[in-house]
Amino acid sequence: MPEVIGLRGLMPKDSETAKTVTTPPYDVIGHGTKLERFLNSESLMRSIILVENSKENLEKLEQEKKLIEDNEPCFYIYEQKWKDQDGVSKERLGILLAAEVSDPGEGKIRVHEDTFPDKVNRRIELLNEIGYSTDPIFCIAESKLTDGKLKELTRVSEILFEFTSDFKGLSDLDGIKNTIFRVPQESEEGKFIQESLKDVPFYLADGHHRYWAVLESGQKYFFSYVTGNSQILAYNRLINGDKSFEDIMDLLIISDIDEFKIPSKKGQCCVYTKKGTYTMIFDDIENDAVGKLDSSLLKKILFPLLGLDEIKIKDEKYFHYLPETQLSEIKKLVDNGKYSMAIALHPVSFEELKEVSDANLRMPEKSTYFYPKVLTGLFLYRH
Repeated sequence: MPEVIGLRGLMPKDSETAKTVTTPPYDVIGHGTKLERFLNSESLMRSIILVENSKENLEKLEQEKKLIEDNEPCFYIYEQKWKDQDGVSKERLGILLAAEVSDPGEGKIRVHEDTFPDKVNRRIELLNEIGYSTDPIFCIAESKLTDGKLKELTRVSEILFEFTSDFKGLSDLDGIKNTIFRVPQESEEGKFIQESLKDVPFYLADGHHRYWAVLESGQKYFFSYVTGNSQILAYNRLINGDKSFEDIMDLLIISDIDEFKIPSKKGQCCVYTKKGTYTMIFDDIENDAVGKLDSSLLKKILFPLLGLDEIKIKDEKYFHYLPETQLSEIKKLVDNGKYSMAIALHPVSFEELKEVSDANLRMPEKSTYFYPKVLTGLFLYRH
């Protein structure tokens, strides 16, 4: 349903430069982490997004011809290939494009998460300073542009970049092979892309703060990555409560288990502390789209017993979030005392996300983790 057009702006000059400047998205790079320290000074994260002299550094990258202009409106097919934990080859295709900005209440763009004003304001400041969007907003659209159809388009399209990301195992995007294909908007293939997407809503997956930033800053179009499918992983919690889990165990439905793992079904969670590992079963499950989610039940049943209110839920001293791909790291953060407990949840399904989004409701923060993420820095969209 939102109008889509080709991108104009800046891009890395070649594949090697693309490998250097691209990074995981901002929201999965924790401040002070090994990943943040690893990223080189020419990466967009270290040169533009996480610094104060963003405009000056962007101009320097242009002067050095590391970023070059492409003023012909184009779509860019983005192919990602990787191997899962069992060594099985996987791939996903999507499109980098500009999509019409509209209020979520209109139904063209459908959202499922609340946002924090301070994070939105930081994104607006960067947009206003440099005049470009640096990372795409991840959307899902159930259209005729299936992976098979996009695969057909890649066979007749120019390969722009091809490289494998190297983040030394510090990111889910490490080891993913990235190939970018250029499709001019006015080509037959470009017109097919526009036609295929004109009658479907976009479900916003990742980038709610970025979307509110472009909405509030008055942009007409936003930089988007659109795909027809994506795996949703569990987004797990690390918590420091005002009370320990052991102090409130008697008030909950729990049982001892041997392994900290993702629950096999909904309606329960897995809890890890230094003193034990437990399954916690939720009772009093509601029937509405948001209330029945495990993340909502956790917030309703457990957090008040731990002495955690809305203010503390948004405070990094009390909460941190990591996906299910990092269960061993989650355990380490409890074992070394940085957090007192960890909670693993069953993943939210796309059907649940659609139900919430279609009703214009909001899930609790960090309810979904879309995998894999998409790289920041493949293109800089000029407003």
